[in-house]
Amino acid sequence: MPIAKIILTGPPWAGKTCLVHRLVHKSFLKKRQMTPGVSLKSWKVPDADDLEFLFYDLGGQPVYATTHRLFLHTRACFLVVWNPNAENGLARVHEYVRDLLDVVPDALLTFVTTHADEGAAELLEDELETLREKYGAQRVAGYFHIGSEDASGIADLLQHLVSLAGGLNGMDSLFLPSYKTLRDHIRGQRREESSPLTITRNEWDRLAEGTGVQGWECERALGLLHAFGEVLRLPHGKKREDVVMSPQRFANVLACVITAEKHRCAYSRRALLRHSETDRIWKAYDSHLRDGFLQFLHDSDLAVPLQDESGPLGASLLFPMLSDMSGESNAIFRNLRASYPTIPQGLTVKVKFNSLPRLFGQRLQRRLMRITEANSWWREGCVTVLQEDATVRGFARVGYHRRESELCVENYGPSILLEDILYASRQCFRGFPGVTIEEVRILAGGTPLFVGGSQISSAPYSEGGRAQEVRDILYRLGVIGEPEGAEEAKGQLEAPADLTPEIKYLWRKMHDASITRNDLQRVA
Repeated sequence: MPIAKIILTGPPWAGKTCLVHRLVHKSFLKKRQMTPGVSLKSWKVPDADDLEFLFYDLGGQPVYATTHRLFLHTRACFLVVWNPNAENGLARVHEYVRDLLDVVPDALLTFVTTHADEGAAELLEDELETLREKYGAQRVAGYFHIGSEDASGIADLLQHLVSLAGGLNGMDSLFLPSYKTLRDHIRGQRREESSPLTITRNEWDRLAEGTGVQGWECERALGLLHAFGEVLRLPHGKKREDVVMSPQRFANVLACVITAEKHRCAYSRRALLRHSETDRIWKAYDSHLRDGFLQFLHDSDLAVPLQDESGPLGASLLFPMLSDMSGESNAIFRNLRASYPTIPQGLTVKVKFNSLPRLFGQRLQRRLMRITEANSWWREGCVTVLQEDATVRGFARVGYHRRESELCVENYGPSILLEDILYASRQCFRGFPGVTIEEVRILAGGTPLFVGGSQISSAPYSEGGRAQEVRDILYRLGVIGEPEGAEEAKGQLEAPADLTPEIKYLWRKMHDASITRNDLQRVA
């Protein structure tokens, strides 16, 4: 019963689906369609001692990228696939590799270039060496140049995959006959229209016991089938764990609202999922599951419910569906500058990371949601506003540029807003092991006040009133230790009329607790 999960990722129209079709059906797929999210296909490998491959073909459109991580948390063979004729260098390919490594840091990568039968050139040795240097020679498992139409290179790639699969954890385990019975029962259930999409952990134990799996073996069987990709474990806090019985159907649920298909985008227009439409969106699924689907989007940082001082607004912002154009956000920022000309320009901070995971931006947007100006959000940034008694005291433009691995915050008004945005960003990147700050640039009107790495600065701290601001910013980012007098210095304001220490404290807490603007205004 050994099952190897094979995950294929890469840009759209790279040939991933054609590769799977060639392996499974030994023919060329002439009528090709865009993969909507994730497509699963199982295949019994011939002449390979009962070995089975379970292919996870990940759609290449960027909108699906943050949902793919839900399917990556198991051991697998990872193929990075692209068409050299369609890519200008390797820049876009690196983004897909980074998405993998953000979730599975120790993944073994097999690089595959396609369309050899159409004259696409294979990688040169210096290009391969660049990949080894970038990701580590120990992480690059191999490289293959294939053609799905004439099957060139396919046999060598298959032999490589069989060898890799043999080294995956659990492949050489002894499986009880009851495990196979359980697996076959699950596959049989999937063919029934009335079969449940998810079951609770207690229901899983009863199902497993019904096929002969007993006691603690129920947990082991769940772990193995999750690792194989047959089922998907979805933890929801300490008291609940759901088991997805059909990962393919679950991918289809997500693709109803997180999609590149035009006919489905109507349900997430302007990146908003309207709660009143969930019955229509998920009409193919039992009504008692629909609230759970919405809650899962929230729990997994794919969406955040919108609310104002009066309460919930009946809609959620879908982060993956945000526009990749910053025009409206920039217009809102320009309008704030024109509307409040007396608010002085503050500092601008640019933080360069060694890598900026795609999920970083979504988590930062979620943390800043309470102070984000409506409709200023886009895929790589937003505009935040500091208010007191319904009066705008300051505002900032936040941008995180994944390709350059850079966070930029351009602040106007009190520095407390800038500091709290940086503190929120620090809390976000702490959740990604291996992500570090390479350089911090602090500017005042284009003039550098500080330029330095995580340890040594190449320019001295500024002198005078802004020296404390620079130190507080570096402290907020975790670049330096707590500065002397930090309790008084945090959020240092520029005029006696500015916010009180009590309001400063509550403002900082807004990023970590459920304090509303009304709470802040009452204290004021």
